[in-house]
Amino acid sequence: MQLTMDGDASVGYNASFGNQIAGTHNFDFGGSANLKGFYFDPKFLSFQVSPYYNLSRLNSNYRSDFDSTGVTASAQLFSGSHTPGSFSYSRDYNREGEFGIPDLGSYKTHGQGQSFGLGWGLTYPGLPSFDIGYNFGSGSSEVLGTTATGNNDFRTLTLGTGYQVHGFLLTASYLNNHLSEALPEATDFAKLVNFDTHQDTIQGNVGHRLPFNGNFQTHLSRTNFSSDFGGSSAGETFNAVTTSATMTPLTHLTVGTNIGYTDNLAALLLETVLPTAPGVAPQPGRSSTSLDVSGIATYAVTQQFNLQGWVDHRRQNIFGFDTTSDFYSGGANYSRPMLSGMVGLYAGVSHYTSDSRNTGQTGTTESVSYSRRVGVWSTNASFHYSRNQESAIASYTQSGRGYGVNVTRMVGIWRWNMSATGNENALDSVTHSGTFSQNYNSSISGRRLSFTGTYAHSNGNAVQTGTGLITTPVPTPVIPSSLLILYGGTSYSAGGSIHPTERLNISASYTHTDYQTTAASITSENSVKQGNFVADYYYRQMHFVAGYNYLYQGIGTGGAKPANFQSLFVGVTRHFNLFGIQ
Repeated sequence: MQLTMDGDASVGYNASFGNQIAGTHNFDFGGSANLKGFYFDPKFLSFQVSPYYNLSRLNSNYRSDFDSTGVTASAQLFSGSHTPGSFSYSRDYNREGEFGIPDLGSYKTHGQGQSFGLGWGLTYPGLPSFDIGYNFGSGSSEVLGTTATGNNDFRTLTLGTGYQVHGFLLTASYLNNHLSEALPEATDFAKLVNFDTHQDTIQGNVGHRLPFNGNFQTHLSRTNFSSDFGGSSAGETFNAVTTSATMTPLTHLTVGTNIGYTDNLAALLLETVLPTAPGVAPQPGRSSTSLDVSGIATYAVTQQFNLQGWVDHRRQNIFGFDTTSDFYSGGANYSRPMLSGMVGLYAGVSHYTSDSRNTGQTGTTESVSYSRRVGVWSTNASFHYSRNQESAIASYTQSGRGYGVNVTRMVGIWRWNMSATGNENALDSVTHSGTFSQNYNSSISGRRLSFTGTYAHSNGNAVQTGTGLITTPVPTPVIPSSLLILYGGTSYSAGGSIHPTERLNISASYTHTDYQTTAASITSENSVKQGNFVADYYYRQMHFVAGYNYLYQGIGTGGAKPANFQSLFVGVTRHFNLFGIQ
């Protein structure tokens, strides 16, 4: 048996105050430990346990605003054998969380949770492999600046098997998942929306190598799920099958084909685009099917120049509307050194016909990139544009454009970097289907000093999930309009750090985000501001820290007062190697 244990112990002063908490002045103790080892042999039983207590910005690496306490543990049994097993457990209190806003950042949540996991496998030579996993957990979180507290509960069972016979690789799996959540509405945080989803998915896959460095694969799946979203129930079952093959019959030529069919296209698209969205289901009794047959060929004329061709035929029925479409596309890639730099070009043309339109549409796709070093400047830039390109639903086309620029140069001992990116995409002639984002960043850094600043702006449509808003290009015939959330806002930040000595680091940052969300004629105006100042000094195994943290969060339309949280802290942490036992 072997055991080792190390950890950190800290002590310090922490003062916290705000409009939603009682002011406190504490002389705090905290710390963390890491116990790991094995019994008899690492391949027989190995384990690790990591408890932590009272960790905050005073003494934690992840810079939490709250005094978090908890434990994580894991164990591996019979690893390296034919019957490996595993175990995991976590429990945390007073944790900090985030709810993401596309391309803008996030707002803060505060809560607790726990999870448990167990897995086992069988891997005997000459026999099918088998593995089983079971996970469950629960948690709760409060959105700072609101009166809303959400909760969640999940259970997941997975089974899997695989076998190879006569060159065929056969795999199959089963997933049973239950997710129950009560989430604050992203546009009215005074209300909670209840999600409850049950899902069963069976999958099978057959693969085999083909001549000419080829590969063949068939995938089948059947999914059944029931969902209750805000009191509106739905149940769906959908089957899908895809078959694909690729070959390289000539040295420079690669060809491939793909055939796919589903008897519930709307549900399949939602599962693909929004895998974490609870409660999102097509409206009952409205069917949608799709058959897709496509082929692709790529020919490398030279190392720098290659050609591609694509053809696609689809037959879809979306909620009673039959659509047949054909898509033909050809393009060329070219890259080479030019003007002491490197240039990359792509040009493509496509033709799209659909019986839902009176005339065919011709589309184009272009992109260009260039990078070059000019004296002390290192530069690269790119731009892409597409028009009337095929979308996931046959009766729609989509267009988009985007750019990226990055410039770096040395100014004496300073490294100065500037970058900008922007992207815009939308389904043609579909209201509220577009997303737009732009980001700008500039930084300058030296051996002892650095500064950075950012600006971001974005808007678009999204669906609410347990981790935040997720953008989706799927139009409202598939996503019920009651689930669609429009968002938009801006964010900017500034920060800097100074290293007067190798052991001393002083840093400060400020972030300001203003955004709004709109759904069902309800608009929520939201604002998040956060500032940090931290000074760290390291001496041998001692870590001295002092700082200040500020958080302002105004969320929702329910009239709740914005949360205002501030803290001052100063303390010391020491690392210990506690023991090693054999």
